[in-house]
Amino acid sequence: MPTKHKDISDIVAENEIKHLENAIESWVRQHDLWDDCGFHKYLDFFDAEPWKDKPVVTIFTSSGDFNYLFDGTEYTDHLYEDFTSLIDQNGYWFERDSGRVYIVAEDSTKNEMYKNYFHWQWVCSLLREDFNDIHHEVFDYFSNKPERFHSLNSREFEILVYEALRNQGFNVELGPRSGDGGIDIRMLQRDPIGDIMTVV
Repeated sequence: MPTKHKDISDIVAENEIKHLENAIESWVRQHDLWDDCGFHKYLDFFDAEPWKDKPVVTIFTSSGDFNYLFDGTEYTDHLYEDFTSLIDQNGYWFERDSGRVYIVAEDSTKNEMYKNYFHWQWVCSLLREDFNDIHHEVFDYFSNKPERFHSLNSREFEILVYEALRNQGFNVELGPRSGDGGIDIRMLQRDPIGDIMTVV
């Protein structure tokens, strides 16, 4: 069973995101605009694969005073320019829509890192117990990056094996998280001369 540990590039990506979010939060609080604000992952809002070329690094949301920055008034213009400068100095740009600020990296090397990181997050999101039909993309992903098996926790790995067996046509049952007596998966093969139960 694989152990849970992170790829070094995942740690770098997570640290970069945290640094960016801290810088934005500090600026927004400094200007007394932190009201109903927060950060969210793209996957929180959209149950979809991340943008192919330039993935959204973080989504900053606000339903409060921060939104006045985008009113285009004499009072807010300098704040808007200051906020834009902050984002730019950190190596990012943004688009805004309906109270959400979508932040994307400028640098192509960072974009490549984020593409890999968020694609991995999306692949992991497919490994759910209620997932009915695992996509071929998951198998392709692990075929191309077998080292990523080590980044799955034990339950995610059980689900992946369960789905792989189910997609091969076996009648399978995934065991509970605990108290299963060491049996993670039961696999039933129907045969004219007798059914065969295999435990994993």
